[in-house]
Amino acid sequence: MNIKWNIEAAGRVGPDGDWLFIKGWAFAESGAALTAIRLVRHHRAILGYYGVPRPDVVKAFGGDSNRLFSGFSFLEPRSDTLLPGSIEVEDREGHWHKITDLTSAQHLPLLPATAAGVELSPLNSPGQPLSAKRIGAGIGGSETGPVLFISHDFASAGAQLLLLRMLQWLRANGSFRFEILVAVPRSVATHASDAEKHVLAGFEACAPVHFLSDLTQAPENLPLIRDNYYQLIYANTSTLGWMLPSLRPFSCPVISHVHELGFWIERRTGMPIFERQMAHSDRIIACSTPVRDYLIRDAGVPPEKLVVIHACGSMERARKARQDYSRETVRRELGIAAETFVVAACGTFDWRKGAELFVPICVALGRKLVGRDFRAMWIGDYGSPLIRDQFAHEVKIAGLVGKVELLGPQREPLRLMLAADCFALPSREDPFPLVMLEAGTLGLPVVGFQDSGGVTEFVGDEAGLVVPYLDIEAFAGALSRLAGNPATAQRLGNAARQRATQLFDEEVSFRRIVELIRTTRTDASARS
Repeated sequence: MNIKWNIEAAGRVGPDGDWLFIKGWAFAESGAALTAIRLVRHHRAILGYYGVPRPDVVKAFGGDSNRLFSGFSFLEPRSDTLLPGSIEVEDREGHWHKITDLTSAQHLPLLPATAAGVELSPLNSPGQPLSAKRIGAGIGGSETGPVLFISHDFASAGAQLLLLRMLQWLRANGSFRFEILVAVPRSVATHASDAEKHVLAGFEACAPVHFLSDLTQAPENLPLIRDNYYQLIYANTSTLGWMLPSLRPFSCPVISHVHELGFWIERRTGMPIFERQMAHSDRIIACSTPVRDYLIRDAGVPPEKLVVIHACGSMERARKARQDYSRETVRRELGIAAETFVVAACGTFDWRKGAELFVPICVALGRKLVGRDFRAMWIGDYGSPLIRDQFAHEVKIAGLVGKVELLGPQREPLRLMLAADCFALPSREDPFPLVMLEAGTLGLPVVGFQDSGGVTEFVGDEAGLVVPYLDIEAFAGALSRLAGNPATAQRLGNAARQRATQLFDEEVSFRRIVELIRTTRTDASARS
């Protein structure tokens, strides 16, 4: 096997220069996947961390995810005992290939990599003989080991907010101990937006939070993972397939929670990354029936691995919002008259959410509500001032100033949604959106596009209106129908509240997830 590789840094770090730090990249020219990297001296082997994202390597050489996640690093104490040695990489069939030899530690330079106070933490337990079993009992063999929840970031978006609420619920109910790994470098948190800081603060209030090391790009708690300290790994979203193989060796079971549908998985995550995650998952949660159907029909996921546990809203949050704020009070704050028809929408400005369809829908709605005042508000993070300005420009040119507003991210979106008569969900692809469920808990009828994801499952025949895919006129017509028929809107809204309460409340979904975690841990213990 021909392997391209490069060692970008090799030297001694730490206050006394007695830690060995190596980083670089390696990939098979044939496109075959490499799965691990190790440093070998005599009969002792130290696993490095393989799988660091390297878009620069793809830019230079082209290729797929096998080159994108080709970065590696080593960080180990007692550099004098590790060298001279050889660096080897492993292919998918379990064969090891030497790529280079390293000289003795005394010839390596002292690197300033930790001058800024980077905390040193070895990637491994003490090196094992090459003949040793790679996955051992570890220090977490008892049933008291915590669960490790992995979030791909801390953005104020559906999957992350749902995870945060579940962790808050777990903490309040004392189900089991857990820790959190946020799969971004720690330094990223220093540049977080206010909305992201709110999510991160919520994580930190629930449990210990780990990040990726700025030095090695490996999880800060990688030694604990590799020592099987954790009883189960819970990967929240299907975008973490690049990371799971890099955590080796570990023997605890993995649950993956899939919050995504076809376009995102195939075009944004990428099938090679997704397939890696599915292969490393013992159980897979689909957040809606459309997601389950896609995973079986198009992604080839074995049905026996799958369970549908719907994304969920909180009737308690809705009750508190109605208790703390009244529709009339919120409308007065927003300057909205009692007789005005109000449409609420919520989400990030991502292609999937269809935010750029909102103003055209409102233009069409204005044509249908001649002589009737209406107000439309979009709640959510628009991402950049340019997007905000583009939105304002469209509103001005369309003659909708004072009728259509971009309100930005809000700490209490339910408070603003209390002012609405209905909820618009113009998503192109949305598996089972949290904002739709929150609208349902408030008794708002939902309008969405057929075949866009979970909206059809939630709405059914009674909780809102579903129109042909991307048909803006039909969407505006559905909103107009609700504006012209308050009794119909109230009936659909009551049905939405009932469905959210009976079928999709967080108390139901979170208890099912806890039970799945327990049974998965029990099954794994029985197998071992």
